[in-house]
Amino acid sequence: MFKKDFKNLKNRVPLRNSEILALRRGIASRFVLSEEESSLLVPSSLLSAKFLTHLELSGTVIFDSEGTPIWFQNGTGRLVHTELVPTVYTLWKRVFLPVFTTPQMVIDKLRDGADLMAPGVISIRPSHFRQLPMEEGELVCIAAYSQDGDQPPVAVGQLGMSTKKIEETGKGKAVLTLHTYGDTLWQKGGKQEPPKEITIVSLSAAVEEPEPQIHAPQTDVNEPAAGLSEGGTSSSNHQLSQAQANPVETLAASGEC
Repeated sequence: MFKKDFKNLKNRVPLRNSEILALRRGIASRFVLSEEESSLLVPSSLLSAKFLTHLELSGTVIFDSEGTPIWFQNGTGRLVHTELVPTVYTLWKRVFLPVFTTPQMVIDKLRDGADLMAPGVISIRPSHFRQLPMEEGELVCIAAYSQDGDQPPVAVGQLGMSTKKIEETGKGKAVLTLHTYGDTLWQKGGKQEPPKEITIVSLSAAVEEPEPQIHAPQTDVNEPAAGLSEGGTSSSNHQLSQAQANPVETLAASGEC
């Protein structure tokens, strides 16, 4: 939705301490974060600014004291922790959302405004607070698949269908892209590049860490993918193998974002 520059971005207004504390507590509860983690992701001295996108979509961006956009919310209502969406800058501090992986060639399409199609999902890694199955509309992030380990998230979106349907049908838009590394919202910050190392929020030591639920691809992820329709990619630490057999055009579906 931030593919092009904002049609309008209002002046930034400081949030009251009481508002910041309420958002911090809400985010900690919603995403099951520690006090230290929630303070890192919702720091002090925040500012908010109303925006209107080139598609006439309205919302609010929250900036930190250095001018980095860290959260945003769609709609014209007041800020509510249940509606906030983290930017990639926030996820680079702590990865706390479920992670969908997809080939790098699909990541490039997502940055052009495409959605992630089911055939493009290689694996789905559940988060510390959200296990599979997941339902349509839930927040997830997207990273490039690598056999060398976890990569930084480069996109945030909402499930376009349940993970059960993604696995059973392998068709349709798996993730509807809301924001990506390189888009207009990212450009409003310091334009930092993705970090080389990331920290994934884990369960407490008393709870056993869940295993990824969609299995690793059976073919070389560097092989050309066959099929990007208009706007999609696929999922899982649950891993799916279709991404290796489909052309890039069917893995990511382009759309006006």
